[in-house]
This record gives sequence, structure tokens and C-alpha cells, in this order.
Amino acid sequence: MKKIVFVGGGIVSCVSALELLKRGYHIEIYEKHNRLGGILRDYSTNDHFFFRGCKYLNIKNSWFNIFYKNFSKNLQVFDHNYGVYVENNKDIFFSDKYAVPIFKNINLKEFTQNFKKLNVYKIQTISDRFNFYPKKIKIFLKNIILRHKLNPDKLNQISTNGFQLSRIASVNNCEKIYKLKKKFSLIDNLLALNRSILFKRKLKAALPKNGYDELFNDIKSKLLNAGAQVKLNSKLTLDWKKKRLNLFNDGVEIKNDLIIWTGDPTAVVKSFNGEDLESNNYKVIQFNSNIKVSKNFRTTYVQVFSEQSNIIRISLYKIKNIKKISIETIFDSQMDIQEIYNEALKILERFNIFLVLDNASFSKNLDLRFNIISQKDFEILKKFNYEIRGCNLLSKFWLQYGIDKKIHSLFAELKKKICNFKS
Repeated sequence: MKKIVFVGGGIVSCVSALELLKRGYHIEIYEKHNRLGGILRDYSTNDHFFFRGCKYLNIKNSWFNIFYKNFSKNLQVFDHNYGVYVENNKDIFFSDKYAVPIFKNINLKEFTQNFKKLNVYKIQTISDRFNFYPKKIKIFLKNIILRHKLNPDKLNQISTNGFQLSRIASVNNCEKIYKLKKKFSLIDNLLALNRSILFKRKLKAALPKNGYDELFNDIKSKLLNAGAQVKLNSKLTLDWKKKRLNLFNDGVEIKNDLIIWTGDPTAVVKSFNGEDLESNNYKVIQFNSNIKVSKNFRTTYVQVFSEQSNIIRISLYKIKNIKKISIETIFDSQMDIQEIYNEALKILERFNIFLVLDNASFSKNLDLRFNIISQKDFEILKKFNYEIRGCNLLSKFWLQYGIDKKIHSLFAELKKKICNFKS
């Protein structure tokens, strides 16, 4: 095996390509846009740059070592700070110890009864997962999904990660939850505790000092200098011959020994068996601003869970040493930009963070989020993975959520294909 082709120029492709280049493989990357970066590409408006959502890099993952060795000068490492703000009916809870929904009390008797009655191994949809929780909490969480105009009965349960809804926490039940998690290990996937109770070391994270666009420009240079070919603005067509995927760019065949497709898999699946993926998505409007004056500013994000507010997350960070705020909201064409900023600032004040914004830098961006998967698509992809086993395409990592799990899953696949590959 000599030539490996990546389709998609995001971080999963770039990290994997850098590792394979060290082992002497010929690498080609095909990206349909005019620059690398994938979902990490920055927003830019009138020379103001902002991150697209909250895209921390977790430095405790083995793949990050590959990244850090090459790009340490581009990265800022900091304490992984976060918080949560919950409006549940008239109750308001907020904490800087969690990033998941938090409630004053969780009815653990009802939860335990549900846990013993239901089968954790048979969880398929988001609704299946929420059914473990007490009724009032289940209804609240379902309403969060419904506000995005999505049906929790039809989304696969891994989609809870995209909304930070995979676990819940309690203000007053910590000791009892700790004992439950000790007794039933599977409860760890449903209930959360303050991280400091479980781990002594503070979690660290990283962001690019000058934005992801500049970081990916450096990644591109590194790839090219190491002998990789990077094809931007590519226009691919596909053709299956039995269990071999053949690729063409502008009609020219791309010779390969292995294909790693990290982009949208819809076209691949359709070209193989004619099945259409639903490719569920939801709309988010992100409001951005530079910060003129701040008190107690820190790089952090606050998850917001509410049946009233459109805000879903507030992020504070720096690019080129300029303090920034980004506010992600449920799509609503009637939202007033000033009201959104004022509401976000009031939420941050509960965390003792006070800001004055630079009105001249105000901007907003519409973003389609594809970080969810329907149960139907999940089953189609599982079937697809089974049917193409042994072919020249790696695809099992498609069913993983998040950068870390995708890279680890891909590296595991590469170990099976390439005997000298080690993550």
C-alpha cells in the first residue's frame, strides 16, 4: 500500500495525513472548498475574525501530540473553563462546574426504577435515552430538541452530544449520584458529576492563537513540504466496480490504494447502493463581537438550556490577542441583535463576568449544523460499513461523534489496514 487519498480537508484528514506522511506514504487531499479547515473554518466580517462555535482541542488525546509537535507556536493552551445556565420553568440554575443541564434535584428513585426497567443496551433514539430520566426532566430535554424543529424520536442517541444533552447533573444529589455511578457503571453515561470530584488534575484545552484559518494555512504548508498534494476546489465523481471505489477529479482518475473519506458521506452511500441519507441538520445563527472593556474575562463557554431563550451557547476567547464573544442561537429570523447581546451579557454577569462590546464589530452568521444523525441514517451507515468491508474505503469512523472519537476510530481502522501504523 503506497498511495492514500483523503476526501475532505478538515482536521481529521490533516492529522491523519501528517501521521501517514511520517511513514513514507504518498498522500493526496481533495477539498471542495478553496481552503482547508472543514467545520473549523473561521467567520470573517470586515476584517474581524471569529471562531465558528466552540471548537476547543482536547490536549489529553494522543493525536494532539502529533499536532502540538508541529504547531505549538500557533496554539494557546489554557484551563478548560466552562459553565451552564438553565431556565426550567421559573427556576434558574447556573454553575461553572458543569457544561450539561443541571437541576436542583433529580428524582433518583424514579431514575433508578427507569434504569432497572429499561435496557441501556437497547438505546437507539434520543427519546430512548431521555426515557431514563424522571418525567419532568424528560419533557424539558425533549422540548430543547423540539425547539430546533427536530424530532427526538427519529434522531439517533449519539446526537445528544451535539446539543450537550448526553448527561444531566444535580445541585443537591451529588453524593447519591456518585454512589449510583460506582454501583452501576453504565449510569456514568447518563448522569454527570463535578469533574473535580472524579479527577484531581484540571482539564486543559487549546485554541489557535491567530484563528483556525491561519493555523490551517500553516498545516497546508507543512503537508506540502512533507510531499503531500493538496487539491482545493476539487470536483469529484465516483464509480464503484464491485467493492472498489474509483474517484475522478474533473474527469481525471485518482489512482489510490486506500481512500479515507472524511467529508459528507451522502454521495458515497448513494453511489454504492442508491440509498439516500436524510442528512438531518439544524440552523444556528451566531452573533459575534469584539470586546472593548472586560472584568474577569477568561477563555470559557457557557451552555444555555432554556424553553424561553434562543441562546444555546456563549463563548469567550481571543484571536490575535483581541478579546471576542460569540453567541450561538436557535434560528429565528425575528431576533433583535441588540436584545441577544444584552441577554448574553446578563447571563455572563451571573458568572461574575462583565463586558462592554464594540458595536462596530457586530456581525452574525447563519450556520447549518450537521453534527446530528437520524436513526434511519445510522442504520443505513451500519449496513453500508458491513457491505463494503474489505474494500479500499475506510468509513467506520463516520458513526463516531466529535473530532477525538473520529480520529481514534480512524487510527484503529488504519492499524488493521497498515501493519506498521501506530497511533
